[in-house]
Amino acid sequence: MQRIFYFFILFLPSILWATPKLAILPFSHNDRITERYYLLMYSTFSKTVEADPGYSLMGYDDTVNAIKEAGLTEKQLLTSSDAAVFGKALGVDFVIYGNIALNTTTLPLPRGFTISNYVMNVFMADVETGHLLNHVAWSISDQSNFIQFSESIAYKLLWKSPGVYPAEVLYAGPRDGNGGFNRDDFRARMRDFL
Repeated sequence: MQRIFYFFILFLPSILWATPKLAILPFSHNDRITERYYLLMYSTFSKTVEADPGYSLMGYDDTVNAIKEAGLTEKQLLTSSDAAVFGKALGVDFVIYGNIALNTTTLPLPRGFTISNYVMNVFMADVETGHLLNHVAWSISDQSNFIQFSESIAYKLLWKSPGVYPAEVLYAGPRDGNGGFNRDDFRARMRDFL
């Protein structure tokens, strides 16, 4: 009888307060971004999320294999409801998905130089409800620090280290009358959070 009591004392907290499971789906990317930079940003983002003790991250290989076994493709992933379908197939509580792109703009003459920037657009969805929990879109010049960029986006998506949030962070919350994000609501929530 005493052994059963010790069993419950030791394992009940881990059963009741289990960390939520999270999967990061492979990000889509355009043809302009090299595989090297894509892998650098994706792996840095994943490692930063994995370091968060609040979540149990599903491994990359397990995620890719489960997606293939379920017969799902990247083209089916358009909304948070689609992400919930992926999440159910993976057996996780939350899904992170997104894309990375290299955008290039050439300014007209007489200057005529090219401006390139990397854009990372990342979403976090709740698998049970299919609702979008957070969305971060951020861009940097092609001369910037990609590692710091990817880490900052992961921190913003998980609402960690509030000091790194720039003004460009997008908040998936109440919208204003024009369908845009309500900046006043975002600022009020950030003040309450901090």
